[in-house]
Amino acid sequence: MLRLLYTNIECLEDKEIAHYLDFLPYSMHGDILRYKFADDQKHRLLARLMLRYCLLETTGSDELMTSWKKNDNHKPYVAGWYPFNISHAGKWVIFAYSNEDIGVDIEKQTAVDYQSLIAYFHPEEQAYVRLSDDKQLSFFNIWVKKEAILKAIGTGIVEGWQEFSCLDEIVAYKNEKWLFHSLSIDPGYVSYLCTSENITSFELQEVRASTIATQAHSAAYALKEA
Repeated sequence: MLRLLYTNIECLEDKEIAHYLDFLPYSMHGDILRYKFADDQKHRLLARLMLRYCLLETTGSDELMTSWKKNDNHKPYVAGWYPFNISHAGKWVIFAYSNEDIGVDIEKQTAVDYQSLIAYFHPEEQAYVRLSDDKQLSFFNIWVKKEAILKAIGTGIVEGWQEFSCLDEIVAYKNEKWLFHSLSIDPGYVSYLCTSENITSFELQEVRASTIATQAHSAAYALKEA
């Protein structure tokens, strides 16, 4: 089982931030409002609204929102619920949950100094980027895959980058096999989902702030009536 939602922060006007904050526990407000820029606030607000929507959809209640925590590697989790993962970049926010560990990442393609950054890659990946016709795209494909797999494992993005190659769609790492799924969200971005090899299909759904906030209650009601 895997569910994946994504949303565009441009669907939310700056003046609406305060309104949608009211759908979240007060304990979450500080983590969102401590960011200076509205786009950074929207990234975090929309991610938490998607979590709330999925909690209501699966449990009929948003009480577990207050159980939001982060582990020692800063990976968020909700005790008593499914493993989930969040990523945001530019105008997009992605939220995914599953009954197995997963990782998701999205990055906007921008001009980067890939020649210095590929030093963190596996030697096979370094050679692949150097020989590629589109070095920037090749760099981002590998970078995003690496972030996704390390987020799935929960070790963070600074550990073990040179220990494995992401050139294949299935990677053996930490005594497990991981499968990469390319996400077609925006041609200007690169995004990958990393799952166990048991997950071969999933639903990718675009949502808006108004949908995940106001329709969540009807989803919860339907679950209770079922």
